[in-house]
Amino acid sequence: MATFTKNERLCGKKQVEQLFNEGKAFMAYPYRVLIHWVDDSNQEPCQVLVVVSKRSFKRAHDRNRIKRQTREIWRHKKELLYQELISSNKKCHLGLVFVGKQLPVYGELEKGINKLLKELGNHVGKNDGTRNDIAN
Repeated sequence: MATFTKNERLCGKKQVEQLFNEGKAFMAYPYRVLIHWVDDSNQEPCQVLVVVSKRSFKRAHDRNRIKRQTREIWRHKKELLYQELISSNKKCHLGLVFVGKQLPVYGELEKGINKLLKELGNHVGKNDGTRNDIAN
């Protein structure tokens, strides 16, 4: 299941607005992670949005590189979170906002993804699916 299909990407305007307006956030440096639990019956347990600020990285090729590497790491690491979500019958929208100020090394991105997956995995077991707060 090491794929990252169109269905796994969060791209609807209403869904993205809902994620940023109603989602709860936490830090897993170099990412600020937004999560919004949904009752949507989409096929995938989690839809992901990757964001890199134009203010921090003026050149498009730098932003694209960070997004590409983030998606690649997510593609390889998402399996454990998906198993947790499927077993607990939950679905979420996830926003990964890169907040670093310098071009990262691949290892830094991987550490951040590992940290956020651990945090989300711990939270999925505690959350009853009706609350949006990550800090419980």
